[in-house]
Amino acid sequence: MKRAGRAVILGVLAACLCAAARAQPASPPVSRITWISGAPSERPGLALEREPFSLRLAAFIETRWPGVDHGVVTANALRAVKTLTEGEQACVLAFAHTPERERLAYFRDALLVAPPVVVVRRDKLAALPRDAAGEVDLARLFADRALRGAVVSDRSYGSFVDGQVRAAPGSGGLSTYAANDFGSSIPAMVALGRLDYSVVLEIDVELGRRSTGPGALVGVPILGANTPGYAGVACPRTPWGQAVIRRVDTILSSPEGAALLRRETGYQMTPAARQRFAAQFDAPR
Repeated sequence: MKRAGRAVILGVLAACLCAAARAQPASPPVSRITWISGAPSERPGLALEREPFSLRLAAFIETRWPGVDHGVVTANALRAVKTLTEGEQACVLAFAHTPERERLAYFRDALLVAPPVVVVRRDKLAALPRDAAGEVDLARLFADRALRGAVVSDRSYGSFVDGQVRAAPGSGGLSTYAANDFGSSIPAMVALGRLDYSVVLEIDVELGRRSTGPGALVGVPILGANTPGYAGVACPRTPWGQAVIRRVDTILSSPEGAALLRRETGYQMTPAARQRFAAQFDAPR
């Protein structure tokens, strides 16, 4: 009798487990992925030495994910955001990860990114509104009609700077710029005097100096933006996008993947930034 009772209980449990398994939706098949990159112009100075990070990342994933048709297309930030918003079967490479963007994409972080800076010509440095520590007050800068500034449409500069951009008065000197990529030409535009300032990554200033001369451009820290962020693979918030992100996470969590991300983060940060954020740099991603 006891054996019969146990058999009934086990049968009920098995039936419940089967029902629960049926209730879990199966991951959709992934047969093709379109990878969106800012290349070939995302790092013009660095591209002379090596391919842009997004292309190397796509190639690394492709070699470790056979049986899937991988394609890479170039798009700007506007197109990248639109693709994720509309849930297309495409993922963005080297996409800035912010809490706001988590509403439209699943992320797998890849790079530690130093805080952005204001890039300016050295002869305009004294015109920037800076505090005693030399950090730029963005609210005052964006409101200054005497200085011509621009940021790239739909590019994220981190939550703090993004908020300052949204709050910038229309009567100020800040405008948005629809770049062909994610804004690789901005430092050159500042150096040529087409803009007085912009917001870029610290590494962008260093790369810009390679073509404009070591003393032409200055990267100035931003008041309130002193925490590094992350960038990585972003896929739409759909079952397909979640399936891709899970596989990408497995690939990048391998020893080879971890070594790649550490090496690439080193390429994308200046030596000074690597020293400032050594603890985060050494942490696994």
